[in-house]
Amino acid sequence: MQERLSLGDLTDRQERLLQLMQKIPDYPFDNNKDLQLIQLLEDEFPNVDLVECVNKFRAWSIDHKTKNWRLRIRNFVKVAAKDQPRYRNAMDFTKYKRSGRVKWS
Repeated sequence: MQERLSLGDLTDRQERLLQLMQKIPDYPFDNNKDLQLIQLLEDEFPNVDLVECVNKFRAWSIDHKTKNWRLRIRNFVKVAAKDQPRYRNAMDFTKYKRSGRVKWS
């Protein structure tokens, strides 16, 4: 697992996510807790677009209120991870040479 970043060592994506989280209506924003959440989500779901998930959560939160905001964000990311093709990055077919012939057996 990667070393945890301090608030001064944020990536552009992490800064963007923190800004989006601040804009969620009634969200109990906390820099340290939310940075920890972002880092955990990046580690657990590296192939998920977290910015898109947080934007969807913002839209959802307009009509819905919850007590466990961070858990709900994690659930949004978890669902997004399940929606992705299972083996998207599992095989790189570019390393196999094509023969140009099709075998019809």
